[in-house]
Amino acid sequence: MKNLYIALVAIIALASSPEVQAQKGEPVVSAQLQTGLVKLGSQAVAQVTVEGTTQALLREVAPVDGLDFVGATGPKRSVFESITRGRRVRSETLSWTLHWRPEREGSFEIPPLTLEVDGQEVQTQGMSLRVVEDFQGQNLGYLEWIDAPTKVYEGEPFEVTLRFGWDWAMTRFNHANLILPWWGRLPGTLEVETKPSAGQRQLDISLNDSGVVRVRELGRKTIEERDLRLFELKRTYVSTRTGSLSFPASHFEFGRVDRGFFESRREIYYVAWPALEMEIVALPEEGRPFDFSGGVGRFSARSSVDRRSLDLGESLKLSIEWTGTGNLEFFEAPDLGREDAFAGFRTYGATDRFSGDRRVVVYDLAPKNADVSELPPVRLNIFDPSKGEYTEVETNPIPIRVRVPEGLVGLELEGAGEVIGLDLRDIKTASVGSDGAGAPRDLMLLGLPLATIAGWVALRRSVRRRGDPASAKARRRRGARRSLKRRLGQAGDARAQAEALRAFLGDRTDEASTAWEGRDVTLFAEARDEVSEEAVSALAALLEELDEAVWSREGVALDRARIMDVADKAAGGGL
Repeated sequence: MKNLYIALVAIIALASSPEVQAQKGEPVVSAQLQTGLVKLGSQAVAQVTVEGTTQALLREVAPVDGLDFVGATGPKRSVFESITRGRRVRSETLSWTLHWRPEREGSFEIPPLTLEVDGQEVQTQGMSLRVVEDFQGQNLGYLEWIDAPTKVYEGEPFEVTLRFGWDWAMTRFNHANLILPWWGRLPGTLEVETKPSAGQRQLDISLNDSGVVRVRELGRKTIEERDLRLFELKRTYVSTRTGSLSFPASHFEFGRVDRGFFESRREIYYVAWPALEMEIVALPEEGRPFDFSGGVGRFSARSSVDRRSLDLGESLKLSIEWTGTGNLEFFEAPDLGREDAFAGFRTYGATDRFSGDRRVVVYDLAPKNADVSELPPVRLNIFDPSKGEYTEVETNPIPIRVRVPEGLVGLELEGAGEVIGLDLRDIKTASVGSDGAGAPRDLMLLGLPLATIAGWVALRRSVRRRGDPASAKARRRRGARRSLKRRLGQAGDARAQAEALRAFLGDRTDEASTAWEGRDVTLFAEARDEVSEEAVSALAALLEELDEAVWSREGVALDRARIMDVADKAAGGGL
């Protein structure tokens, strides 16, 4: 038994080590061409990588008509480090280099490559390759990286801007296609969604011959004495690991394409820009705070509350808004329930929203006693790349007033002086002496039957008022399911579905839908004995899954029938 215990401890310790943690996730495979456009007579080169494992094997490469597969070299083993939630994680990568020799001009689709990873068969994405006899268009076209960084810190957002276009006099041109082999294939990065600026003209152009991408038209611009019609593609990424990041050579294809009934005519030109290499530098260990949030950039913080005066036992909502040039979406927001400065408050949960240029976290807080006179500053430890050092961003304190309503009685913890259970109103306690003081008098006993009858009549009137089927409250509650079904029918993503479900819950409980933002369903149900545990469990799981879908980059909608089923369980379970 002792040996079994030691073995279990060893297994747990091994599973919690940083190197094992790096292998817990699913391995990621990718394939990327060094350039999507090659000249006839040269070779096309691609790199295949497997992240998160050292057990991988490249299977036989499928033949492609017109491309002669020369061979593959590798695998090459590399080690990367990244910071996740303020903790450094180590991962390993295997890579192969593949070569093809084009035999003719044309467009080619290299099918997905097959690998055996940890005993399972997985495939990469397919790759598109264009082969031309000669490059033309350097004098007519324009393509250039603008302010692309060559060095960034791990976790630091960076922006890449590609400007391209052609001679303004070429008004007959109607074709544009960006050939970007790195698009969607930058290992160790996450793309950050950004909102286009108001008033900018946007249009869609071809991307890698198989898709479209939205770009901004800059109009007529003069660059180095050249009169150009100019466009701009801008993207923001966050690096998630150290090492080198490669942007293979980019090409811009432009010209005129006329499609007739019997034949098509093409006048196509190309302009190229060399590959870009970027170095991702690790954050320094020296000076790193124990409570480092993982935030990298230049942040500012602002706080606000929904009210500054409240009764003891009530809660308020503290909103913290972070803005700036940093990884706003990815840092770990402070947990006020663990902050010593907020020991005088109970924390009932928080909602977290990111909207591209700002992040807002709303905390639901309740003072524990009437001695609380302010909301303390909320502090966030970040790394500032412009200074190359760790720093702290904090909000201003907010004065508040906590009143003790007349008749509010609570229980006091022995030796602690903390008042708990402050929800008993209009209850007076008094001891009864041995002489009968405090006992009901004869007059009270005589009036008790009359008081009982009067109370019964008043109670019946109150019940009838609350239960009036024609009341607005009853109609709202009754129509909650119908409204939910209509809203779900119009919801195209998880965010809209979450809003529809919160509106349903607000209709059922006669509250605003915002009251259900970040609410702990279990705590809410504890105050309502009639709500079934099964309904509470299903509703809590659904709300959590919707939140995860909303804040993932995909935002994919959930099954509508499942949402309706959970809503019906909640309504039938007493909600």
